[in-house]
Amino acid sequence: MTIMSEHPDPARLRLRIVEADDRDAMRAFLGRLSQGTVQARYLQPSLRLVGPSADRELGRMLDRSPAERVVVVTVDDAEIRGVAECVSDHPGRADIGLVVEDAFQERGIGRALLRTLAQLAGGRGIRTFTGDMAYGNKRAVAVLRGSGRPLQLQSGDGRVRFTLLLDG
Repeated sequence: MTIMSEHPDPARLRLRIVEADDRDAMRAFLGRLSQGTVQARYLQPSLRLVGPSADRELGRMLDRSPAERVVVVTVDDAEIRGVAECVSDHPGRADIGLVVEDAFQERGIGRALLRTLAQLAGGRGIRTFTGDMAYGNKRAVAVLRGSGRPLQLQSGDGRVRFTLLLDG
């Protein structure tokens, strides 16, 4: 899979399903995210993903049944640069979240993560992705629209609820 990038060398970037021994690399990744990126992903303005908050997030992403959750990472050597996850909350539907390390944003990683997540989810019978994003999160909208799939956006309470149809 090719990812557009100026830095690092795109040939070094790999997408794969997260593994149990990625915990330390995931912790380091979460700690490198800026407060703005954390706010955009988690919709919480004062959250920093270090210490106990990082431990809770790692547990949420890594300690669940693979039947409930799929987590895909973009890896540059041993460093994680992006994470996408989907949680099946209803037959045929999954809630998703994507986050890319600040220095690696706008290089195609988010789109590649979404494409990979859609392929894996489709094999599990997921036909629709849903989620919430902050109102005005143009990067997230661009990634979703860039998928080429039907997208519905609904605003309310300072958030935008999206529905992305995978087989439409």
